[in-house]
Amino acid sequence: MTYVLEGIDLVKVYKTGEVETVALRGVTIRVSPGEFVAIVGPSGSGKTTLLNLLGTLDKPTSGIVIIDGINVTLLPERKLIPIRRKKIGFVFQFHHLIPVLTAVENVELPMLIAGVPRKERRARALKLLEAVGLKGKENRYPHQLSGGEQQRVAVARALANNPKIVLADEPTGNLDSVNSERIAELFKRLKEEFGTAFVVSTHDPIVYERADRRVYIRDGKIIKED
Repeated sequence: MTYVLEGIDLVKVYKTGEVETVALRGVTIRVSPGEFVAIVGPSGSGKTTLLNLLGTLDKPTSGIVIIDGINVTLLPERKLIPIRRKKIGFVFQFHHLIPVLTAVENVELPMLIAGVPRKERRARALKLLEAVGLKGKENRYPHQLSGGEQQRVAVARALANNPKIVLADEPTGNLDSVNSERIAELFKRLKEEFGTAFVVSTHDPIVYERADRRVYIRDGKIIKED
């Protein structure tokens, strides 16, 4: 089977002086193209650490990360930047929209950085905002949108460069149940529409009950999958 994302025997140890904290203890996870996987566990279980390693935002103490067939574990930063830009989209609990940019401009930003021509990036940004249910709100600034709408802009932005994978860290952590359900259904629909794999860390049953697969993590180890 071909996987779009693999983390193999991942260990992460943080050191503060002589004190060591083991955040991950030999985690292996494989994700297929277009799959919606939920990483489920309480705070402090290692969910965010795992996403950071899979997204190349941090390096494992040991183990291997493979993205779209490329072993990225030992690559220097200059080679990781284009991989993040082209193959991975990120959605965070705090959506990190730029307040002085409109919704469409926020979605355009990753394409601007990637050198996509203006006309092409505007057309794609408008299409993505329509896909996340924000047609007609393209020119609103973040402060003119609700929390749920802002998070949907963040999802559209994550899809801007047509990534193979979207990594979302507690994306409904600051949303009420209605907006949490909208985001969860959005992930489910977008993975079908765009063929993007979604890997979402969460302890929200509204989200993980809609995933294709659930990976339960506790104390830095996978304890079961279903």
